Amino acid sequence: MRIVAKYIVLVPLILGSLSLGISQTSDFTLENFKPGSTNSEIDLFNQDELIEITLRTNMRTLIFDIGEERESHPGFLTYMEGEDTISLEILCRTRGNFRRARSICQFPPLRIEFDKKTQEGTLFSGMKDVKLVTHCQKKKVHVNYILEEYMIYRIFNMFTDLSYKVRLARITYIDTEGRIKPETNFGFFIEPTGKMAERNGGREIELKGLGMNHVNHPITNLFTVFQYFVANTDWSIRALHNVKLVSFSSQPMAMPVPYDFDFSGVISTYYALPDSILGIRSVRQRLYRSNCRTLDELNPTFELFREKKEQIYDLYRNLPYLDEKRLKRILEYYDEFYETINNPKAAGRAFENCPK
Repeated sequence: MRIVAKYIVLVPLILGSLSLGISQTSDFTLENFKPGSTNSEIDLFNQDELIEITLRTNMRTLIFDIGEERESHPGFLTYMEGEDTISLEILCRTRGNFRRARSICQFPPLRIEFDKKTQEGTLFSGMKDVKLVTHCQKKKVHVNYILEEYMIYRIFNMFTDLSYKVRLARITYIDTEGRIKPETNFGFFIEPTGKMAERNGGREIELKGLGMNHVNHPITNLFTVFQYFVANTDWSIRALHNVKLVSFSSQPMAMPVPYDFDFSGVISTYYALPDSILGIRSVRQRLYRSNCRTLDELNPTFELFREKKEQIYDLYRNLPYLDEKRLKRILEYYDEFYETINNPKAAGRAFENCPK
């Protein structure tokens, strides 16, 4: 514990050195990161419509390469642009931690690596590599899992540009050795962290040990209330678990950006279990994880959620691929959140009486 304490004491000094010699201000608010104010330099993430992709590689070799010493496997990524067929030489590599385990996912998440020369002038220009979230298993429910996680990213985009842009894809996987039948399923691409940070005028920092007092409060209030909204407890700013930090030269406090939502209660994947130390029985049980805030401090964030309610619900209603029963279940679950924040007593119990 003494080692940790010493490390945390150094954090403010390290953060201060990130913007040394530049006028610092602590008045960064959500107004600085209004949604839609910045566009990605990568064309892939400036459009929302479904993209059809074909990925050709030695599928058996790829999907079974899930150990600690993984390789990059050659292949081709193909898509249509108007009447033209665009085919890119790529390297594919399995990634992830939990979802890389064969006992959890038959099909692991992927990282697609590009050749800078061949990618110029394509949807993937400007990227060295990109994460692809895949379908995990072939069962129908896993189609909904992918769509629902994609939607969580899209919802956070509604609140702030300091968020990961995503692009939904329908991908046909073709085994170049002919040993596995072609398979088509949904997946989505995630904007690279460096590009997301640059798009907002900042840069990524990898600094573990930060407490809630070392991150920007207006942004962190949105971050924590949003995690409560989707009932995701699988994150830690201090440990940089499913969180990236973005630093700005004019702001001494870092900004947390969430990712990876497959353990959220609104999705409730069959493999999602809460950490036993949290004291909740199921991921469906919402828990506010933050330094306690007063309702006065959180009400501006609650108001943002009220303003976005119909826009959020319409986003789901307008996604034609989502199962109707799942849609009904999702919106009813979000209704419970709104009932809480619209009732001062319930909100006080949920947000003010949290453990220190």
